Amino acid sequence: MVTLICGYRHSYTNDVWIGADSRGVSGSFIVPSDMRKLLRAGRWRMGWAGNAAARLYLHKAVDELAACVEIEDLALATRSVLKDAEFRDIAGERPGAPGAYDHGQECLVARDDGLWVIEPDGGVLEPHQPFVAIGRAQDVAYGAAAGLLHRGEVIEPAEFLRTVLEIGAQFYATVGPPYWVECVNEPVF
Repeated sequence: MVTLICGYRHSYTNDVWIGADSRGVSGSFIVPSDMRKLLRAGRWRMGWAGNAAARLYLHKAVDELAACVEIEDLALATRSVLKDAEFRDIAGERPGAPGAYDHGQECLVARDDGLWVIEPDGGVLEPHQPFVAIGRAQDVAYGAAAGLLHRGEVIEPAEFLRTVLEIGAQFYATVGPPYWVECVNEPVF
């Protein structure tokens, strides 16, 4: 999961934001790219950390994902799409079972009313803090977010997420620009 996906719920406006880097990795090479790791599916915004090929299958199933009403339905639909694409379902198989390699997809999900993480085993976490991160640089992102939030200064959500992503890139070569940041509460035309 050589990426950084971040979500943030603004404490004053209650707006929900999501952001991601766009760097890719091919084998042992880090590839600068403009890979869009965020997916819009109806009211859902999803940021995927894991295999780029799996993300392509999920992008093709955007209508199926958009039809999900509850986060648990979205988690099940995601598992179904990846299983149909012959990625191994790590939640239901023993280690070493035949089939494609473990997809290990982790997803940060944002909607106008919350943030969630769909874990690689299909489980759903609902964090109770205003910031959440997934991917290789999540440890740095949590430190950066804590520092920014506790400075006592007013910082706009887009600038906050962009700064967290930039700090992640300073510590992990696998994280890099351009950065995609959007407010989930704003209509998309």
